[in-house]
Amino acid sequence: MARAAEPSPPSLSARLPVVACALVAGGLLLALAAPRAIGDTLALPARPVIAALRAGQAVDARHLAIAADAQAAALDWRDDGRGLAALGLLRYHQARALGFDGAEGRARLDEAIAAHRAGLARAPGQAHAWTRLAQLALLRDGPTPAIGPLLVRAVEAAPYDRRLAFRRIELAMIAWRKLDAPARAAIRRQIRFAATISARRLDALAARRYARALVLDALSP
Repeated sequence: MARAAEPSPPSLSARLPVVACALVAGGLLLALAAPRAIGDTLALPARPVIAALRAGQAVDARHLAIAADAQAAALDWRDDGRGLAALGLLRYHQARALGFDGAEGRARLDEAIAAHRAGLARAPGQAHAWTRLAQLALLRDGPTPAIGPLLVRAVEAAPYDRRLAFRRIELAMIAWRKLDAPARAAIRRQIRFAATISARRLDALAARRYARALVLDALSP
């Protein structure tokens, strides 16, 4: 039996459109990946400093400045909500090291607030960043009604975070007279949650902030 003739391979002219499409697709992928890779590389000096701050460790002013500059440079290459919040964390600690009374310290505090707001606009599920933004706004502006919505968003992002509950409650105790009804309701829920973690710690916080009546009201049936 005679063998059927094998089909001839496609000609070069037939393959050119496929090759061109593959090259274009590869080029687009590289173009999309390159800015993020550059940003990740530029952010390397900031990573250990951010990790240390999140762990509650002290970092000197020089390393804070190096890390903040590196993180800001990285953000020029990528639009990253969590990266912006991390820059806000660095700016806050710079402001804290400089002192909030001086012009430079206040400028860093403003930058920290702006970075947090930009980061949360892009990635709103950051419970730590919402809580920190409420703290920063309280530091800069004092107790104002603007604190309430920030605390509400913080609680909504992580209502049962054991690390954040007491911080939110203390911020609310300071600004209580200025909080609206949704914020007060959210904090009352946090107080009930905090009581299941450590009633003794909650009582000590209430005594320090002269807010035992608030705690007792939140815990009443």
